[in-house]
Amino acid sequence: MMTTPLEAHQEKVKRFWKIAEEADKIATSNMSWDDKYDLIFPSIVKAVGETGIRIDWNDPDGSYEDDVLAFVQALKEHAIELEMAMNSIDGPYIMR
Repeated sequence: MMTTPLEAHQEKVKRFWKIAEEADKIATSNMSWDDKYDLIFPSIVKAVGETGIRIDWNDPDGSYEDDVLAFVQALKEHAIELEMAMNSIDGPYIMR
């Protein structure tokens, strides 16, 4: 059975949500900021890129902590925006 364009987009958005949740778990873990940074950049960044969903975020060019927190916050905010957009297209649509 073929997937409709809407279903394909829904799957991308679901994947994006899972990546954002994974990034948040890393950011809030007990690991060092160096380790968090090494997990987020490039593996989470690569996973986001593979979804085809682009995000804009401001790199504070500060510490590893600043970079991780800024990126993860941008992911979470964009995930919420995507969920709101999907809800307006297709009714209640829960990503989580």
